[in-house]
Amino acid sequence: MFKILYRNLQDESIQELKDFKNGAWVHLEQPTEKEVDLLVDQFDLDPMIVADAMDIFEVPRIEMDEGITYYFTRYAIYSTDLERINTVPLLIIIGKNFLVTISSAKVPVIDLFKNGKIDFRTTQKTNLLLQILTTINTDNEKLIKKLSKQIKQQSSNLEKITNTKIAKFVNFENMLDDILFGLHPTGLALNKLLKGKFITLHEDDRELLEDLIQDNEQLIKVCNSNIKRVINTRDAYDNILSNNLNKIMKLLTSVTVILTIPTMISGIFGMNVNLPMADNPFAFIIILSVTVAASFGLLFVFLKQDWL
Repeated sequence: MFKILYRNLQDESIQELKDFKNGAWVHLEQPTEKEVDLLVDQFDLDPMIVADAMDIFEVPRIEMDEGITYYFTRYAIYSTDLERINTVPLLIIIGKNFLVTISSAKVPVIDLFKNGKIDFRTTQKTNLLLQILTTINTDNEKLIKKLSKQIKQQSSNLEKITNTKIAKFVNFENMLDDILFGLHPTGLALNKLLKGKFITLHEDDRELLEDLIQDNEQLIKVCNSNIKRVINTRDAYDNILSNNLNKIMKLLTSVTVILTIPTMISGIFGMNVNLPMADNPFAFIIILSVTVAASFGLLFVFLKQDWL
């Protein structure tokens, strides 16, 4: 679906156009093959590079072909409860008199631009590119903070271990890895952008880009820190489970050994042969007393040695 937005330095609000004009921003999301072909023909784009925007595994990068800059980034799509997070590619194309964005899925951050919540000018292509990247970076920062909060909450009570908790931590690690999959190459692409070979950078743009690089590096550190917390918590779960299992095995082994004494004595005196005290009227009480005393004696030894 095409969206053509336009706003110059004199315009007070964003205009949504039906036809393209110089300086406009063309946004295409969830495109059909026909729409992609029309876009390629109209702006003389490289069809192979544009096709990469449909590849969900495409990593952030930047390249130039025939004077047109192609910048790939990734943005996160996630549910309100953060049970599912995926990152998908967004291709930003900068030409002489146009800026084009293409995505195979709906881009939530673009809605902020379309709804006028961000002040921008489509005729200032470099600044618009940096604003889009900054907005995606800000969204990633909010997402990572929400994940960090959930991870801390789930890590607060390690004694209460459930399969659901373990599955959540595996899911946390997968989500953070997916975010890092976009952040690492984004840093490389931003540093290439800073060299000024792909787009013209004014002083304000350069400062904004430098801040963006620093923020990206900080997000990588926070992600790695959260992944380390998740791994440490999972290791703690494993140790607690192993410890609990050892306690259970030790208890069962001790009980088995203690119960062996009365079992042996009752087995011996249960044989159909002549035995001591066979004619003694107090034989049962004596045997029972010896059995109980031996069992409690063994129990005392186990408790003293901390074997139980």
